[in-house]
Amino acid sequence: MKGKPSMPCNAPCAFAIRFDEWLRNCGRKSRDVAAELGQTESTISLWRSGKRCPTLAQMKDVSEYTRIPLCEMICLHHHCGKCDCAM
Repeated sequence: MKGKPSMPCNAPCAFAIRFDEWLRNCGRKSRDVAAELGQTESTISLWRSGKRCPTLAQMKDVSEYTRIPLCEMICLHHHCGKCDCAM
């Protein structure tokens, strides 16, 4: 895909896993997070389930909101030492 920024191939899956974990662990409701991020509750649900992937700009917003580094949000190997992303 010419002209589109590339992302690690597992980014959407990793994002869904990390975002869902964060929501469950912090006890926040999807509707509250949606309102605070300027998204619909449906969008948050789709991101959590991995059925839809946020844009990179939206991932950055979520990263700032959750205080989870972007690399950690999008890389499944971030904690096991296999992460070779350049973030």
